Amino acid sequence: MFVVRPRSHSRGLRSAPVEAAGGDPGQATRLVEHHEFAANPDAVPAARHAAAAAAARVGEPLAETVAMLVSELVTNAVEHSGASPQTTIAMDLRETADSLRIEVSDGGRGFDPPFGAPPDEEPRGRGLLLVQLLADSWGVSANPSTRVWFELSTNHGREAASA
Repeated sequence: MFVVRPRSHSRGLRSAPVEAAGGDPGQATRLVEHHEFAANPDAVPAARHAAAAAAARVGEPLAETVAMLVSELVTNAVEHSGASPQTTIAMDLRETADSLRIEVSDGGRGFDPPFGAPPDEEPRGRGLLLVQLLADSWGVSANPSTRVWFELSTNHGREAASA
């Protein structure tokens, strides 16, 4: 079963959808790129640059959004997965007929996304809130490793051009 939660602009983080292994069987995807990074802070800028470049190559006008969201997911994988620097973080960029999907996987034990935004005085803890606000859909699976993904529609530019 595959569950997608559309973008929400309300304040606070709600539960992320959980997807079964294998993704959406009705949606054909094309793997655009696969990258692996050592699970250390150097992975963040490397993943950000790779994702933005790949998004630009497939004609994605939201390359800056892709770069920011990838930074958030890879930072979470480095800081919270419990992975050692000898392990890797994987990033897959997939294209469907109408979206770009980015998946970040690590060897972590999985997690339950937090509910609500952190207190205003807390300097951290807003990464998944940004993902929720900027992505068209996103989710988490932990089968067998933790995988956090987001999708951005590639139809936004086409819709504006045809209007």
